[in-house]
Amino acid sequence: MFELRNDEVWYNSGNMVEWIMWGKQIIKSLVSEDESEQKYEVKKFNLEAGSYEHTNEFSEITYQGQTYEVKDGYFIVPKEIEPEPTPAQPTNQDIMDKLDEMSAGQISKADLDAAYAEGVNDVG
Repeated sequence: MFELRNDEVWYNSGNMVEWIMWGKQIIKSLVSEDESEQKYEVKKFNLEAGSYEHTNEFSEITYQGQTYEVKDGYFIVPKEIEPEPTPAQPTNQDIMDKLDEMSAGQISKADLDAAYAEGVNDVG
C-alpha cells in the first residue's frame, strides 16, 4: 500500500511495522543526452498503479535551482560549455629568458659602445 505525505511516496506492505519512504512524488528522469543538452522526462507517482508514469500536467519545472519550460512532459537542460583552458601567463623570469634567447646572436652593448668610441661610424 502506498501513501502520499508532503510530496513523498511512502510504502507499507501491511505486514511491516514501519512505513518506508519509496521516493518523491515527482521525478525527473534523464532520457537522452548529447554534447549540448540533456533531455529529461517528468514522471509522477501513480498511487493506484504503484509506479511512476509520464505526466503532462506541468508547464514548467525547477531542476537544480533553475526553472525550465516543460513541453509534452519533457524539458531540456543545456550543458554548460567548458571554456578552453587559457595558457598560463608567463612569469617575469620567462620573459627575461625569452629576451636573452632572442638576443643571443647580437653584439653586446659594451662592444657597441667601444666601436662608437673608436669612430667606426665616422663618415669622413
